[in-house]
Amino acid sequence: DGRYLVTIDNFLATDYDLAGIREEALYQGAGLHDLLDRHRQRVGAAQGLALPFSKDPTADYRDVMARRVEVLAQRGYAYFADRERGVWRYTNEGAVRLSLGMHWTLLRRIARRAS
Repeated sequence: DGRYLVTIDNFLATDYDLAGIREEALYQGAGLHDLLDRHRQRVGAAQGLALPFSKDPTADYRDVMARRVEVLAQRGYAYFADRERGVWRYTNEGAVRLSLGMHWTLLRRIARRAS
């Protein structure tokens, strides 16, 4: 469905996603091997719906980011600043939503960590 899985070990690595294509899981303080095991579990739980990157992961990642910007633009959160669609910016609404969402996500994670 176009979403991608991200498994992180530190809430500071959070990337708030207005496009809704980033499926993020946080395992605070997990070591590399544990983090990899948890990511593999998530891929397995996707029951074949999670596809690995190809032999050109850089191109795949660029495609993911291009798709993300397309979704942002469709929702009115971003616009393209050039005809080639290589430069984009957040709209005022997109910038406000991003800022509020990012701060809300970080505050929730800090509160969970404190309890």
